[in-house]
Amino acid sequence: MPPLNPAQRADRDEQAWRLRVAGKTEFEIAQALNMSQPGVHRLLDRVEQRVLREHKQLVLRLKAREHGVLELVRREALAGYERSRKEATSNTTTVSSDADGKGAGGRLVKKTEGRDGDPAWLAVILQTHDRVANLWGLQSPKRVEVAREADPMEQLSQAELLMELEKELDEERRRLTSGAAPEGAEL
Repeated sequence: MPPLNPAQRADRDEQAWRLRVAGKTEFEIAQALNMSQPGVHRLLDRVEQRVLREHKQLVLRLKAREHGVLELVRREALAGYERSRKEATSNTTTVSSDADGKGAGGRLVKKTEGRDGDPAWLAVILQTHDRVANLWGLQSPKRVEVAREADPMEQLSQAELLMELEKELDEERRRLTSGAAPEGAEL
């Protein structure tokens, strides 16, 4: 068989990949493409590596874009927090009256008070930090406890285990000498 040109090779790679994604085995693909199974294995390995590289680049670009959005949210939240910390100024006009009850004039009172800042903005900032850490896989994995059923044999002492083993061996010997099939076996 003459060597394939690049276009034919790309077509064959695409056919093999479509068959693999459809659930075909390497042997079935080899038959369909008139190739050897080891040749199909190498071809699929090469295609899988290429697909992985392409998807990895795509995922990294999408993560970078998401990171940019989160950074914008963080900067806006920080600016909002800083605005919420600025001193608040309020203007009040007081009117004073003379003894006859007539208005003698007003006075403008300026009141300035400091503020601690709105903690809701800090919560947004912390959430963006968490999202960025999750995005790039920087969070520590959560510890998961896996419970399993206790094996009744684990509770036995070594002597009890030996006795159980001897009982099972005796039962097996009886079955073999009587011609009965072992437990779980079909005749």
